[in-house]
This record gives sequence, C-alpha cells and structure tokens, in this order.
Amino acid sequence: MAHAAALEDRGTARLTAYSTDGKSVLTADYRGLHLWDAATHKHRATISVPGGPSIAQLAFSPDGRTLATLGFQDKTIHLRRLE
Repeated sequence: MAHAAALEDRGTARLTAYSTDGKSVLTADYRGLHLWDAATHKHRATISVPGGPSIAQLAFSPDGRTLATLGFQDKTIHLRRLE
C-alpha cells in the first residue's frame, strides 16, 4: 500500500475515498478527516464535518469539489465544499 507510510503517524484509516481526478485521497480515522496528496503522500488538511469521527461513509462529488459524509449515529448526509 503506497499510502501506508504517510498514514502511519495519523492513525489507522477506517475509510478512504479517492478524488475523481486521482490527485487527492481522503481518509477518516478516529481523530477526524484528513486530505492527502496522492502523488506525494503529504498531509494537506484536516477537515471538520458534522458528526466528527463518527462517519459511516464518505465520498467526493464527480467534480471533486464537494465532500459528502454520512453520519454513523444520525444517518444524516452532510455536504462540504472543498476549496
């Protein structure tokens, strides 16, 4: 796994999603959501969303500019625009 080394110091990823252009990887662990550069494996951002670490699913929109998350407890879908 190419991303294993980059993710080691952030914890174990429970969920992952690749952007449609393949340039970004989003991971969710028990501390939150993390955006990574797929080519360099560098951590680009920590993203806060409603539901915090209690996320059941996540996905990028087809244009890669919006993040959708599904809350584990409340089963609510949250959309967040990525800049």
